[in-house]
Amino acid sequence: TVEPEAVALVSAHVTQLHHCLPLREVDGILTVAMVNPLDLIAIEDLELASQRRVSPVVSTRPQIEARLAEFYGEPD
Repeated sequence: TVEPEAVALVSAHVTQLHHCLPLREVDGILTVAMVNPLDLIAIEDLELASQRRVSPVVSTRPQIEARLAEFYGEPD
């Protein structure tokens, strides 16, 4: 489940750059679906962009890209 409030915390540019999708935010922790949940640079970028701690979970690129298009529209 993707919460629109979580999506609003991170720009489309950052999510497309790192192939990730914010899912939910609870108590200052943003859960993010990522192709590579071990990418520390991406996690740091997401934390800076959202001003939240990030808890990564793994997902596939096609699943993330489909949901990115749904929430952010087609990439430029």
